[in-house]
Parts: sequence; C-alpha cells; structure tokens
Amino acid sequence: IEAAEKQVEEIKRQVSQYVDAGVTTRNDLLRVNLRKQELASSKLKLRNAREVLSLLLAQQIGRAGQQVDVVDDIAAVTAKPADVLTDAQLATQRREEYQLSQLGVKMAQHQVTMERAKLLPSVGVGVSGSLVGVGGLSSSVKDMIDTDRFNAMVFATVSVPISDWWGGSKAIKRQKIKLEQAQNDLLDAQEQLAIEVESSWKSLVEAYEQIGVAQVSVDEAEENLRMSTDQYNAGTCNLSDLLDAETLNRQSLDNLANAKAQYEIQLADYLRKTK
Repeated sequence: IEAAEKQVEEIKRQVSQYVDAGVTTRNDLLRVNLRKQELASSKLKLRNAREVLSLLLAQQIGRAGQQVDVVDDIAAVTAKPADVLTDAQLATQRREEYQLSQLGVKMAQHQVTMERAKLLPSVGVGVSGSLVGVGGLSSSVKDMIDTDRFNAMVFATVSVPISDWWGGSKAIKRQKIKLEQAQNDLLDAQEQLAIEVESSWKSLVEAYEQIGVAQVSVDEAEENLRMSTDQYNAGTCNLSDLLDAETLNRQSLDNLANAKAQYEIQLADYLRKTK
C-alpha cells in the first residue's frame, strides 16, 4: 500500500500539472484522488486488522493484554526448504503419535506375558521348627546333659493349574490378537505420519516456488507501470490505462506478500511435524 501511495502521488503530481496547463480536465484529477482515497481506506483496514491480530497473537501465547511486537519484514523468507529438510523416518519416530503406538505394543506384549505366567506351575517353600525340652530335672542335671531338642522340617509344594489351561489358552489367544492389532496400529501410524511429513514437505516446496512465480509477476507489473508512465507523459497513453497499470502492480505486490506469508505458514507446519 505504501508503494502504491507513492505511485499514485506521483501520478497526481503529473495530472495536476496537465490540468494547470489545460492539457487534461479535472475529471482525471478527481479519478486520481478517488484512487488515493481507496488506498487510504485499505491502509486503515489493514492497520486495524493488524492490531486485532496482535491482540489474538498475545492471547494465543499467554500474554493477553500485553504489547506484542511484530517485525514488518517480508523482504526475505525465514529459511529455504533445503535448510530445514529432515529425514522422514527419523521425523516420524520423534512424533508423539508414533511413540504412543509403540507404548501400546509394549503394553500388549506385557499382557501376553502375564497371561502365560498364570498357567505356569507355582512352587511354595516353607520351613517348620519346634523346640522340645525335658522338664522336672535339677539344674545340675541340665548342666550335665542337653535336655532341649530343636526339630526342623523343610517342605515344598508344587501347584499345577491344570483346570485353568483351557480358559487360560483362550485368554492368551485374545491377548495375542490384541498384540497383533497394536502392531498393525503402529505400522499404520508410521505410514500415515510418513505420508503426512512428505505431504507437508511438498506443500513447503510448492509454497517456496510460488514466491518465485509471484516475484516474476511483480517484475513484469513494475515494468508495465514504468512503460505506461512514460507513455502517459508522452501523450500516447490515457489516465485509465496508467491507473490500471498501477492497480496491476499493487495486486502483484499483494500476491507476493501473500505468497511469502503462505510459505511461512507451511514452514511452521513442516517444522511442527518434523521437530
């Protein structure tokens, strides 16, 4: 908008000179003033939208009510696609969705192990002891002979859950099916995340290439505006054609700014899915 304001101001200066010289009518000057008013209106809307978006950004990052400074620099992109390229497989393994699926597989494996453990024989070991003494003897006799005897017994029991084998085998089979489902979910998650990363990468590259396309349009529109200005000064181009050239130039600059903004959005999306 600022670039368009400078262009329209220059056109107004030239038209004013032509009006003063009687070469053109004041209608042309009025049309230029209307274009200036359109730009002023767009600039006001843009300023208000920027303030609202700053408030929303502050609220989003936990700084509601505080001032958030935004750098108004669209001259260059943050980073080129080649600077942030990440191996899709490694990026997939870092994703929380993949790690949760891995955890599901481990839990299913533990369930199978627990069901198998229920069917294993259990062994119990115990120790029993007793102290037996002879009473009614004098202390001198007790000193001469040992009247106390300690009897100890060690026993072991083995429990084989034969009655649970039938139901237990079915429980193991159910847990194995759940394990297979968890493994399939892990594989599906890995494939889906890999596709998501690849799709995000392609969108990033496309957005970057769109900047180049928009830049070519800007160069062509600027050249067209320059030629139209020269032709208007030479009297071979009317004011309508000159204002149309200015409009095309402004639209091309808008498209370039939008292309860069879209690229930054795609860049943030790719980094979110790979870091």
